This record gives sequence, C-alpha cells and structure tokens, in this order.
Amino acid sequence: FGNGVDIDNSTSLTNQGVTVSGTNMFNGNSNGLNVLSHGMITTYNTFASNNGADGVHLDNCDGSATSCTVVGAPAVVMYGNNYFYNNIGDGLDILSFGQIITYNLTASNNSANGVLLDNQVTSAAGVESRGNIILNGYNVFNSNTLDGLHATSNYDITAYNLNANDNLGNGASLAADLTQPYIYSVRVRVKVRGVYRYVYKYYTRSTANINLYGVNNFVGNNVDGLNVNADGAISLYSINANFNGSDGADLTTTTPGFGVALYNTNYFTDNITGVGTGAG
Repeated sequence: FGNGVDIDNSTSLTNQGVTVSGTNMFNGNSNGLNVLSHGMITTYNTFASNNGADGVHLDNCDGSATSCTVVGAPAVVMYGNNYFYNNIGDGLDILSFGQIITYNLTASNNSANGVLLDNQVTSAAGVESRGNIILNGYNVFNSNTLDGLHATSNYDITAYNLNANDNLGNGASLAADLTQPYIYSVRVRVKVRGVYRYVYKYYTRSTANINLYGVNNFVGNNVDGLNVNADGAISLYSINANFNGSDGADLTTTTPGFGVALYNTNYFTDNITGVGTGAG
C-alpha cells in the first residue's frame, strides 16, 4: 500500500505551511497521513488506524534530527480530538525544529510507540531548537509495543492528564536536555528620573524543565511507569504509578540547584522500585 495522504511542500521558496482542517480519517494505508514541510503544520481531528507504518507522520525538519535546514522555527499543532490505533509503526510521529502542541491524544495498540514527539534537534548550522512540547487536554497511551509516550526536547515539556498503561516499554518517557545555553531579552517598563521608558533586560537560559499537571496514571507497564530526565526542575501533580515492571517513576534532574517536586496525593504501589530520583 502507499500512503493514505502524502503532502510535501518542502520546496516552497516562502516556507508555506500545511493545514489539514475538518475531521480526517486515514485507515489501512502505509503511513496514514505523511506531511513534509518547511512551514507550520496544523491539523484538526485526526483518526488513523490499521496502517502498515505510522498512523500519522508530521515532519518540518527534513526528516533529520541533526541537519534541519528550515528557516526559523515553525510549529506543529494538532487541534481537536486525535486517535491512533493498531498501526504497525508509531501511532503518531512528529519531528520539528519548532514548538510541538497537541490536544487530546489517544494512541493505543500500536506496534511501536503510541506517540513519538521529537524537537530535540539541531540545524544544519549546528544551532539547537528552542521550541517546547505541550500536551493539552486528556491523553491516553495504552498497550503499545514500545513506549506509550516518548517525548524529547531541548526546551520545556509540559503535559496534562497523561494516562499510559500496559505498554511493553515505559508508560511515558520524557527528556528535556538543553546543551546550548542562550541569551534572551525581556522588554520591561522602568522609571528613570520621573519618566517611564521601556528597556530590555537580558537573561541567560540554561535549563529545561518538565511539568505534569492534572491527574496522571502510569499502571502496568513492562519497564518504568514514568521515566523523566530534565536539565532543570521536575514538577509533578497527582501521580498514580502502580504495578510497573521496574520503577513506578524514575526521575532525574541533571542541573545543580534544581530538584524534583511532587504535589497533591501520589501513589507508587507494587513496582520493583516505587520512586527512583537523581538530583543535580
């Protein structure tokens, strides 16, 4: 079989984006939906099942995590409700040099990862991406052959309401690794000799944080329920990580002065190790 839908506008001289609107179904193909672009990729209400490779593959980074030639940092955004079932590859695979934002992902019974999100990439000029990853809404990753959710970034990862159960790998594996600190500016209003004016203050960013909000469940996975590695702070809310084959949660922060914080009520029951932590 060929791909259900193939879209490639990567040769656009003005880096035009791709938008797939409405409600869209991609079933029984090679890749269900395959998009290659140098611009922003936006989709709505995507359903992909029983495909011979990835359910959905979205790429605005030239298919390479080490040689993106895109200009700027266009985002990939998936709105609405998105479902990925019974695909031979990943349910959803996104590679981007920019921000990745998703809403309401359900990816189950896929033969690789349920969802793979990667903007931990480097341009052809050797510059690291600085886009973050945000998973909004309610998200389910169950019974996949590898990890339920696998997300890697050079910047912050923020997610809401993760449910990753009965996967043969980790329930969720999250890594935020910023190796190239950078200077950024903030425009502020100050009063100088009775007169207000705007000036720029400059700061150095050298950390990448991981935050999980809402209620998050990681139950019955073959390896870790939740595996987190951050170059900054780790903040977790309402974690239920039970009956996993290794750690309920393996949490590591590599930057001195940043630690791990657990909020609300958290359960780590009947794992090989309840919580494993490493702090910088």
